[in-house]
Amino acid sequence: MDQNNNQNEQVNNSNGLAVAGLIVAMVSILIPFMGLTGGIGLVFSIIGLIQSKGKKVIYKVYSILGIIIAVVGIIYGIYVLIDALPQLKESLNETASVLKIVK
Repeated sequence: MDQNNNQNEQVNNSNGLAVAGLIVAMVSILIPFMGLTGGIGLVFSIIGLIQSKGKKVIYKVYSILGIIIAVVGIIYGIYVLIDALPQLKESLNETASVLKIVK
């Protein structure tokens, strides 16, 4: 019985959203999908920060790191999107000219 109480305390003392927010934020740097992954990491990290009250300090640190990295991921994702727009426009123009030739 005592072992079950100890396991419940460990589960209640953890903060999965803080860890998930940090991981998703780090992934947003590697996969900058228009800032979307950074946004998800930011939301998870903020919720994890709110839930970290009364829990181990490390989860608060994870949440704060997740927020910082997620904001960087969002900015990087937007930069990649803006950088890709001229190439996308050129590709669309080429496709349109090919379609005109086919008609």
